[in-house]
Amino acid sequence: MTVLITGTFLPWVVSGQVRRNIYQIAGVIQRLNVLSGTPAVLVHALPFLGPVCIVPVLVGVLGWRRSAGVLSVIIGLLLGGGSIAILMLASGRSAMGVALDSAGPTTMAVGAVLLTAAGVFFMLSARRAGRDSGGLKARWWPDGSDRLECAPEQLR
Repeated sequence: MTVLITGTFLPWVVSGQVRRNIYQIAGVIQRLNVLSGTPAVLVHALPFLGPVCIVPVLVGVLGWRRSAGVLSVIIGLLLGGGSIAILMLASGRSAMGVALDSAGPTTMAVGAVLLTAAGVFFMLSARRAGRDSGGLKARWWPDGSDRLECAPEQLR
């Protein structure tokens, strides 16, 4: 996740001697008001990328490993797909002295692949842990205590 977020702060565009990260590009797009509809909403939501990426960590801390894994895979695929698409479409092209700097999108793509792999690992490990528990289930009770439940035949 850290690699993915780091990729957003690395340069994505180079213009002469100036290199801009994805947040600076979004700021320019917002000031020029060149987008409307869904793309404009996505550009305005870009500053929330970091907090969104923290959600799987918080969910994992709460003990919901499978949910953390699913969220990690979704975030990884969306952000990885976007950065890889940008690399494929804009690599080697320039217009009016503006070109893609591959440092940011490449780092973000690597981070997204790692996040997706970690999400798959968490989903599989949560599934395995539930199956290998011997039928015992941890459950949260309204009084705040944690107790194990088991079927009556397991008590023999």
